Amino acid sequence: MSSSTNTSSSTNSKAEAKTGSSATAKKKTSSSSYGCRPMRLRVVMTGGEKTGKSCIIKRYCEKRFVDKYVPTIGIDYGATRIYVDKKEISVHIFDTSGSNLFRDVRNEFYRDAHGILLVFDVTNRRSFDELSGYIKDVAIELAKDGRTMDNTVVLVCGNKSDLKEIRMIDETEAKLWAELRGFDYAETSALNGDGIADLFRSFFTLVLKSTESSRKTPVAMRKSVSKAPSQHRHSLPIKPSPSPDQLIVIDRLKSSIDPWCQMGLDRSTPYSPEEINKTYRKTCSNAPP
Repeated sequence: MSSSTNTSSSTNSKAEAKTGSSATAKKKTSSSSYGCRPMRLRVVMTGGEKTGKSCIIKRYCEKRFVDKYVPTIGIDYGATRIYVDKKEISVHIFDTSGSNLFRDVRNEFYRDAHGILLVFDVTNRRSFDELSGYIKDVAIELAKDGRTMDNTVVLVCGNKSDLKEIRMIDETEAKLWAELRGFDYAETSALNGDGIADLFRSFFTLVLKSTESSRKTPVAMRKSVSKAPSQHRHSLPIKPSPSPDQLIVIDRLKSSIDPWCQMGLDRSTPYSPEEINKTYRKTCSNAPP
């Protein structure tokens, strides 16, 4: 009788210990999973038309170069996951159009950005001269959120560095321009991939350090952001078939030669910024990734 009681007591103790151990393990797992949730960073690429912003993102996210120029309509989007100092970071990259047609749309994205990547074409003097205008727009939008350029990471990128024969802005001039304004500078070639990995590694490291030191996360970043598969832009497990309306938009985007035609607008008509933005959003809603 005594032996049976001891056995039962021992069994109960083991069960309790196992249950307690399981609960502890479950708690640790839950805590670990929460603690391992990657930080989200929102960065914006901006700069003039045909400077290669979209090509830089494709080279980085998809490891490929697209030689056919297709103007960005308003905003394009890319996402990837990276590791900086052994920390997993979910990066959301917003590629803005360099067209003045989309200036209002472009400016909306500056306010909640953790970092700005400012791109120009080293073979195009105008694209370099326009940088000051972009910086001014960024400063104005940040001020609306109580922020300044001093606590915002800006990295200047001179793209198309492979075109040495027709280069118009040398590295010394561009680097000096950036340093005088407190910005870092880097050069890339989306064509052959030179400097692309180093550019984003440096940029994301600067953004992460700035974000951690300020401990200020923009309001928009606390909202849920659709998860995108690592290292791919606009990729989904299964691509749905386009609707009739989407097919019309797709055909128009492929056959049009400028943003006006892509949105179905008449260039000779004096549209208001509100009308342009409304048409842009409608076009985007019918344009599948």
